[in-house]
Amino acid sequence: MQPLILINDDEIDRVLNMPLLETFGIRTTNNKTLARQVFYSTFKYTNRLIGLANKYGYKLEVKAVHPKNAKYEPGERYRISLSYKVIGIDPKEVSPEFKAELKTEQLHFAQESLYQQVRLENELFVERLAMKLNRFKRLNDLMSLNNIAEMSAECFSRNSKKAKPRMICRKYLRQYLSNPNRVASAKKQFESSPLFVEFRANFIAEIQRLSVLLDISFIEFKYQTVKYIEDQIKQQEVI
Repeated sequence: MQPLILINDDEIDRVLNMPLLETFGIRTTNNKTLARQVFYSTFKYTNRLIGLANKYGYKLEVKAVHPKNAKYEPGERYRISLSYKVIGIDPKEVSPEFKAELKTEQLHFAQESLYQQVRLENELFVERLAMKLNRFKRLNDLMSLNNIAEMSAECFSRNSKKAKPRMICRKYLRQYLSNPNRVASAKKQFESSPLFVEFRANFIAEIQRLSVLLDISFIEFKYQTVKYIEDQIKQQEVI
């Protein structure tokens, strides 16, 4: 099998249906670049597996895999991916070394894919919050990093019974929401004040609404990516 040829960023944007970010109103400074990573990582992963198969003299069958349940549920992870199956030989004859290397690649890719969505969510949270706090200077000074981290956990809580709320780490928040006047620990009186309570509730509701749109966009990016790669592999078979 021949490695796939990488297309330019304009073509990637077309494949991914990138205008969704503007249509849904969730465009941030970096999430267009982060969205392209969905394509890049899947593309490079496929080429690594093609190289691995060629190394052992195997031929791969590559197919897009979609969830059986097409109903969207906010907060659920949709496993849209590609399956890679060795064909042309008895499965029992596939070498253990190949299987071990394949498993390593699969685990690495699964972690990378999850990290991409997390980065998109983090970007959405910190940019929206920075925009809000720039308007409310006093509130920005009185909110501690703990306040902000706890807000993030409520914003990105998952519906799945097995999943736990995901809190953005304080190191990341400190990097992107730096404020030399920020209090180290918020006072109880501030945390119970109508100003903070109302701001917190409204912001969490806004991010939860936008994160649903971000989820849908991420699903679309994954779907269009795997469909494109599957089509490219099929074209090889025709040739």
